[in-house]
Amino acid sequence: MEHHKKEHAKAQGAAPTYAKSGKNTAASRERDRLFAQRRWLVFLGVKALIVNKGRVLLLSSGPLELSSTMRRRRFWDLPGGKMERGEGIADALAREVSEELGIRKGELIVSDLFDVSLSRFKTSHGMRIPLVLLTYRCGLRNPGRAFRLTGEHASYEWVSSGLAARRLAVKFGQGMAKRLSASSLGGIR
Repeated sequence: MEHHKKEHAKAQGAAPTYAKSGKNTAASRERDRLFAQRRWLVFLGVKALIVNKGRVLLLSSGPLELSSTMRRRRFWDLPGGKMERGEGIADALAREVSEELGIRKGELIVSDLFDVSLSRFKTSHGMRIPLVLLTYRCGLRNPGRAFRLTGEHASYEWVSSGLAARRLAVKFGQGMAKRLSASSLGGIR
């Protein structure tokens, strides 16, 4: 939650706290200059396609998510978010899922890369920067538990892969939706 408040503050014009790389090379100075101007090429996001008994965990957008994406209508998403500088994929997935579902980082089981797509949403945290989404098939050590959601998400549901495909096409596009519809999603251990 704290991470998202910082992102929202940056979107509102606050100076980024991690723009400086600390290195004094031409490449790092150029990267820092582009970041300060909000001219990054893309954001990289990780998403967890959490599967249990052939059902997929979906989150509906809450007030913070609607505000940061500048959308008016509720949409469905997978747990996950943007990677932080210097963070590995598995660490980013564990951190984001832990933050969004209120679970311990060790409860997530990451299986394999399921999809790479460009988010159809054009705005993230108030900035018009493309968001590349890396979606990993995952499981949970205790999938039957209740989750503690933040203001980013209003509710969650375990749904069939067909319904998940239809709901996620809004953000992830038809390629992801077709792959999800055609998949036999077994349990992950």
